[in-house]
Amino acid sequence: MWVVGLDYFLNDKWVQKTSKNLDNNIYATNLPATNNAKFHFSFNQQVNSDKFLFDYFKAYEISDDFSITRDDMRLIEFVSLLLIEGTFEETDYWKIIRKIKEIEAGKKPKNRDEFRIWNLIEIMNLINEDGFKINEDNYELVVHILFRNMGFDLDIKSNYYRNNETPIVFTNAIKPQIKVIDKEVEAFIKYVEKLSDKDISGTTQAGIILNSFLFIYPYQEFSITLAFILSRWYLKRIAPNLQGIQTMYNVGTNWEDFVKKTNQSFEELNLDPFLDFMKQICKNGVNNLYRLSLFQELVEEQKNSPTKVFATLIEQAIVIKIITSKTQSFRLDKIVNNFKIRKVNFVKEEEIKNVIQKMIDLNFLIKKEEKQSTLYELNDQFLEKIRLLLKDQ
Repeated sequence: MWVVGLDYFLNDKWVQKTSKNLDNNIYATNLPATNNAKFHFSFNQQVNSDKFLFDYFKAYEISDDFSITRDDMRLIEFVSLLLIEGTFEETDYWKIIRKIKEIEAGKKPKNRDEFRIWNLIEIMNLINEDGFKINEDNYELVVHILFRNMGFDLDIKSNYYRNNETPIVFTNAIKPQIKVIDKEVEAFIKYVEKLSDKDISGTTQAGIILNSFLFIYPYQEFSITLAFILSRWYLKRIAPNLQGIQTMYNVGTNWEDFVKKTNQSFEELNLDPFLDFMKQICKNGVNNLYRLSLFQELVEEQKNSPTKVFATLIEQAIVIKIITSKTQSFRLDKIVNNFKIRKVNFVKEEEIKNVIQKMIDLNFLIKKEEKQSTLYELNDQFLEKIRLLLKDQ
């Protein structure tokens, strides 16, 4: 299916033929099921951006000797998935990582946070299996695992389905009636099951899946988590090598914009702004990995050391936030604010200060005192080139 998907991106004749059958270039899905109006988007715009994205992923592909491993990227996505719901009690990145590794090594979970980690480990392992398709039975299995040991009685739908009292950050989602939710979920699963026979694929379809499930928002808890799982599950089916996008992390650190675009799509059922935003999020993730690879090459050239100067993924992520600051000078609090998922700081200020000091010691940054405020500036021409090389959101 991956090969078929890539052919779709490159098949201009197919694009032209499909365009002729559309009114005003608008492509409508068959979701939501209970509305007469359907989610829709500009066909040519989204197909062309898909083609661009996959070319972009290829152009900025990271070499195999890059210090960030797939496990590093998996862990930061896992932490982001835990925090993005807004109900995970632990917020310190390293403590969460330690819990994940301990439970993966066989430690028995003892509290709600640890049971959530245990549940998600099993779910992520399942969706990464080659033969684990998105269908009704597998969906029900994932839901069962997701709610396991979470204090919900799944035998009675009213105990865990969304209701009028369920706090939800998205406006204009469907009415929280069990029959309506069941009908929408059933239609959603059928829609995804038939995608192998559909013409729309790629990141466009992953965005439709994410948005459509958030519109349903079936459950009192974990609906956001499940929406991202379903979107990643789909991408895993069609493009197993797209692991470096870090969608959940980049959405989490751009949470307010994500909510704004999602609410806009619900109000108008127009997916274009939402899909454009999500594709830019994907592109930004690729940009940052590429920038980081360039920075590491620079450090290795200037610092002959048996150990990495910036050894951890969090240190490297801080470096990238510093390099990509949109202003020539920046304050510490600006960098701190870049490490929030749903307004929760998951990186300690002290860690950021330590990275800044390392960059000063390496002459990559200079420190200035102005008007009772401490400012930092890039002090390297190559870093300035890295900052300006690629365009972000």
